[in-house]
Amino acid sequence: MLLLTHILIALSSLLFTTYLYFKPSKAKIYASYSLIGLTLGTGTILILLHPASLSKTWTSGLLYFAFTISGTIAAQYKIAKVTISKD
Repeated sequence: MLLLTHILIALSSLLFTTYLYFKPSKAKIYASYSLIGLTLGTGTILILLHPASLSKTWTSGLLYFAFTISGTIAAQYKIAKVTISKD
């Protein structure tokens, strides 16, 4: 059950990050970071409970985080750019 929850949170996070990039807002950025944190938490629990293939798990986890963190930071940059140009 935890694996299914982890997968659903991670997929939701990927979709939400894509949406966030095109329609950024501060509230959505906080939600994105929350989804990333939940994915990290459930992934950590899964690794501790079933430490079978760590190299594959770490590789896919790093790719996930690279995409979601860079998408969230890009959205933050877009918000900052709009805020600065208004001043």
